[in-house]
Amino acid sequence: MATADSNTATEQPKQDNNPRKRKVMLIGLALIVILAIVGVWGWYELYGRFNESTDDAYVNGNVVEITPLVTGTVVSIGADDGDLVHEGQVLINFDPNDAAVGLQNAQANLARTVRQVRGLYSNVDGMKAQVNAQKADVQTAQDNYNRRKTWPRAARSPKKNCPTPVTA
Repeated sequence: MATADSNTATEQPKQDNNPRKRKVMLIGLALIVILAIVGVWGWYELYGRFNESTDDAYVNGNVVEITPLVTGTVVSIGADDGDLVHEGQVLINFDPNDAAVGLQNAQANLARTVRQVRGLYSNVDGMKAQVNAQKADVQTAQDNYNRRKTWPRAARSPKKNCPTPVTA
């Protein structure tokens, strides 16, 4: 049995000694390589050189943080992240109801302030009347003082009840 195994191991496979078949196979392989090279060159000339693509591109640009001046509910957004925007372009639309509520609050505050100012003006008129009444009281007191200053000393004593002259 050992001899049977050694016979199969020592046998060599048959080599193809047909040079014509080998030549045809090499020419075919060379044609395939040449056609592949011509195909790649044609693709580059017609399409490839006009298109650029990359998987890890980096773009330099001006990145600006945008913050709103007012708060409110956003209804629509006019630009996506990375879009080119121009000055004056609407980026965000807010809910108009929020603005309407704010306007009504501002109008109510204005009306309240106007009422307060009118009240203050009417208080000014009342205060002017009080000032005029107090000026009249001061003038009366000054007149009484000047008149009593000319009386004799005995008549000026506080113990006596001095009559106030009536002027007509």
